[in-house]
Amino acid sequence: ASRWVPPPSPHLSLEIAHWDTIKHLLPPLQCLRLNGWDDIVVRRPRFPATLHTLFMSSVGRWDWWQSPLPPALQRLTLINVGLRQVPPLPPTLQEVDLSDNFLAQLPEDWPPSLQVLKVANTRLRSFNLSLPSLHTLDISGNSIQSPVLPPTLRHLRMSRCGLSWEWLLRINLPDTITSLDLSHNQLAHKLYGEWIMPSDLRYLDLTGN
Repeated sequence: ASRWVPPPSPHLSLEIAHWDTIKHLLPPLQCLRLNGWDDIVVRRPRFPATLHTLFMSSVGRWDWWQSPLPPALQRLTLINVGLRQVPPLPPTLQEVDLSDNFLAQLPEDWPPSLQVLKVANTRLRSFNLSLPSLHTLDISGNSIQSPVLPPTLRHLRMSRCGLSWEWLLRINLPDTITSLDLSHNQLAHKLYGEWIMPSDLRYLDLTGN
């Protein structure tokens, strides 16, 4: 029988049904992309310590507490993997996408190097994090009452959050924001003139209001 030989590239994209069928074949990867089925259960994965990018999407359940994330990881994407809390994160992370999970709350401790955070459609009710390096935030699809936003933000997405102008007038948007997505909310045009835009704003999306 022929033996599967890993490609020479440090990047590997996998779309498979069972993690156990390939975990012992993995070369020293830098980037791993794993797209599975909704009924997959990933148990005790031994991620290569060389990984700097990990992408997992549409996996039925990932038992993250049974295996730590790679220590030098820089980019982490865990979309629709059944998360109910954020796993322990390595301090090297710069980008995190945890969208389409069940994160009613976020932890207070995050890597200080984090620059991009996406938590869309995660049932969040509040956002109050001190993230000194964060410049991109996506909290779309959540009903957040009074978010406290980092003063370093440049890109903010709050699409499909059920927002009204009355709500927006109460929020302190940092002047550093250059792009703002408020699409598909409930923003009545009558109050538009009362809103003071961030001074650095260059892109505003009000589609679907």
